[in-house]
Amino acid sequence: MNNQNHPSNGWFARGLKAQYYRPAAKAAGFCFAKNPIKFPSAAVRDDSLDLSFSGIKTAVLNYINQEKQKGNELPRADIAAGFVEAAVSSVVIKLGKAFDRNPEMKTLVLAGGVAANSHLRAALEKMCKKRGIQLCMPERALCGDNAAMIAAAGYFEYCGHA
Repeated sequence: MNNQNHPSNGWFARGLKAQYYRPAAKAAGFCFAKNPIKFPSAAVRDDSLDLSFSGIKTAVLNYINQEKQKGNELPRADIAAGFVEAAVSSVVIKLGKAFDRNPEMKTLVLAGGVAANSHLRAALEKMCKKRGIQLCMPERALCGDNAAMIAAAGYFEYCGHA
């Protein structure tokens, strides 16, 4: 998988004049966002379960560049909050479709570095509770890499449920 567009790889942080994504969100006062900027959904607008985050990336960069050209101060918290809202809601939309199509599925495993995102965790907890789906995810401290995801995939492969 190509992680070139992942926020931690620089484009997001550079736009917000911060060194890394987490400090960018913290420095931006992310928790204090008053008016999150509306960015496009990453949920591909068809009947597939595909996601494409390149549109959000482009929209964020365009917004930042337009505001700079106007000489406006960047609403860093609102940009960060808007990005997270667009990304998280996109994942929830597509997972909802997946569960609608596969009503026999009763468990969702969230793993890897993205599982540390508190906004994604909260949104998936809400979705799963509403649908009666069991959500399995490691403690945030264990979400630093994809080891849990690979272990889960290996377990299911070993058990013959690939």
